[in-house]
Amino acid sequence: MKRIGKIVTAVGVVTALLAGCCLDSQDVYGYLAGALCIIGGFLGGAGYAICMLAERRRTEVVIEMDKPDIVWIEIEGKKIAP
Repeated sequence: MKRIGKIVTAVGVVTALLAGCCLDSQDVYGYLAGALCIIGGFLGGAGYAICMLAERRRTEVVIEMDKPDIVWIEIEGKKIAP
């Protein structure tokens, strides 16, 4: 999941940078370059969000694995741990 987020971020940033180089174009091409720049920014942000989500999920799994599973069994008033 984190790898996909990095790829999406890279594609978005490269798209935004390349479109930003063309912002001084004339007529319709300038508008298209601006729209591509905005789309690239959104892609970069979405990829970053995917990376952060993957990191949060990995952290939660590690925390859940660290919790000890202790089961107490009571037999005639005495507590016995396995």
